[in-house]
Order: sequence, then C-alpha cells, then structure tokens
Amino acid sequence: AFPTRFPHKLPRAKFPGGEQEGLMRLKMLVQERVSWTVKFNKPSTPPLSLEPSTTALSPYLTHGCISLRTFWDAIRKCHKNREPPPVQTTLSGQLMWRELWYIIGRYTPNFGQMKGNPLCKQ
Repeated sequence: AFPTRFPHKLPRAKFPGGEQEGLMRLKMLVQERVSWTVKFNKPSTPPLSLEPSTTALSPYLTHGCISLRTFWDAIRKCHKNREPPPVQTTLSGQLMWRELWYIIGRYTPNFGQMKGNPLCKQ
C-alpha cells in the first residue's frame, strides 16, 4: 500500500469516476426509467433538493466517461414511438443547451469576464 500521512478512511465518493460507472448510471437513470425520462421537465425539478433531481451525468460527459452521442441515443430510444414533447424542457433539450454554452464559451473572446466580452453590454 502507498504510505500516506492522512490516517483516516475517506468516505466513498458520491460520484465515482470512470466509463463503467458512467454507463451504469446512464442505464440506471435513463434507460431503466423510461417513464421518468419521457416525462422529464426541467422547470419542474427542485433546485434546492439534497439529492439530484436530474441525471447528474454532467461530470461523466465532461470528463469523457460517456459520450454525448451515447447519452443522446439513450434518450432518443426512450422517446421512440411516442409523441415528441417540446424540446426546450426535455433531457435532450438540456443536452443541447449544455453543448450550446460550451461552444459559446469556447469561441467567445474573454467569455469569463465582462471587459472585452462581446456578449456583455459595455
């Protein structure tokens, strides 16, 4: 074992990393809960809940543990043979919104500040 100066046992991480963990959570939170996935409505999720009211898969997407396409396809399969809901508030709409802001953040000069940011009123 690797020696450490911290003698205490750490609690299990709430969101352990890795592809297997990400895929397992995707299956458990989206693919096995088709009714929840289809009825998902972002404005109805409690923002102050102690437990996540959404999928909490963002860290797995951000770090490449699961791909956006894999997540998108899982959502699409849940909606198969159903009337498509308004996309803005659905899980797929939330994915699009997330990716939009990643792109805006990447290609907007000085995105992290007001000065020199063309999106901010000067």
